[in-house]
Amino acid sequence: MRRITRPFADTAATLRNIIDLGGIPPKDYSQAATAIGTLREFAAHCKANDATGIARAFQPHEVATIRRYVVTESGWNLQIDRNLGASESEVKQ
Repeated sequence: MRRITRPFADTAATLRNIIDLGGIPPKDYSQAATAIGTLREFAAHCKANDATGIARAFQPHEVATIRRYVVTESGWNLQIDRNLGASESEVKQ
């Protein structure tokens, strides 16, 4: 087993210097990477499944919860969409 002799903080600082995030905070970058996977999977699910049939299959006691999920996801997706324009204009410069 190889022993690491440098303190973790030094190693983390070195890794930050190696990976250029273009000024993006590491936490935001990590969350974006996770979101890309989640959005890709959900988009694939949406393409492969009929929303009408799924909506009809929910039990009456599930409807209020499902609506809260849909409202949350719709609002979040709208915020992402609105802010993607800022990213596109920054990339073009």
